[in-house]
Amino acid sequence: MYIDKNLRDQWRKKSIAEKKKILYIVEAMGGGVFTYIVDLANELVNSYDMYIAYAVRKQAPENYKNYFDKRIHLIEVKDFGRAIDPAKDIAAFFEVKKIAAKIKPDVIHLHSSKAGAIGRVAFNGKIPMFYTPHGYSFLMENYKPMKRRMFKVIESVCAKRNCTTISCSVGEHQESLKLTRRSTYVNNGINMAELQEIIDKTEKVEHSFTVYTLGRICYQKNPTLFNKIAESLPDVKFVWIGDGELRDQLTSENIEITGWADRITAIRYAVNADVFFYQADGKDFQFLYLNPCI
Repeated sequence: MYIDKNLRDQWRKKSIAEKKKILYIVEAMGGGVFTYIVDLANELVNSYDMYIAYAVRKQAPENYKNYFDKRIHLIEVKDFGRAIDPAKDIAAFFEVKKIAAKIKPDVIHLHSSKAGAIGRVAFNGKIPMFYTPHGYSFLMENYKPMKRRMFKVIESVCAKRNCTTISCSVGEHQESLKLTRRSTYVNNGINMAELQEIIDKTEKVEHSFTVYTLGRICYQKNPTLFNKIAESLPDVKFVWIGDGELRDQLTSENIEITGWADRITAIRYAVNADVFFYQADGKDFQFLYLNPCI
């Protein structure tokens, strides 16, 4: 059946216009959060008009834009930063408000602590708003007690805003309930069919006995312990799939640091290893176990 091109274009525009708009605001776009955002946004874009206001961290791949479906609108927030910086944080506050005013989203979803704080203050609750901590900063033991108390106060104040917290695990949800009753959780998950397809296509090669772990090389992942074990087993090969600010703690000569790897490369390393090692805060274990590419 022939359909006039102009009519077809009108239908397409109408279909796009009818889609609800979701705005993700993400400061910590690196490591596991990056994988989470990519997987979720690439799926949701089939049903929603997706916008992501973000800042790039060092852990993000150089070609990070290629990971996203081309239909997703990526908007960089110039003044987002991980550290507390009043001048930059105020600038980021006005920047995200300007972005939201232009997009007019139907839903706003804030990801990680910095975006969660700025976003919950910036928006007054007229737009349905959700917040996913991806690990509360006040629980991170590498920060000094005074700083952790400050993070806890910030979270407590922001939790009073009209926003629902969606945690990634039961453990995180239990912490969220201490801050606000407007909390729920959705366990991390991945597309198992897609993962299995990659595994089935991955070539297995002969290798020496290999122990591997994966993720950001940071305090929570305990690279010091990983290094000590590697030093005590000099005849065993150890592989850390990932990178991070504490890579200098992995000094044992039998440790290979792969750097940040895409999903296919990470799975190739995992398939050709013998033991998976994990020593960290258990709240993100499920994601690491299911998804060997963060």
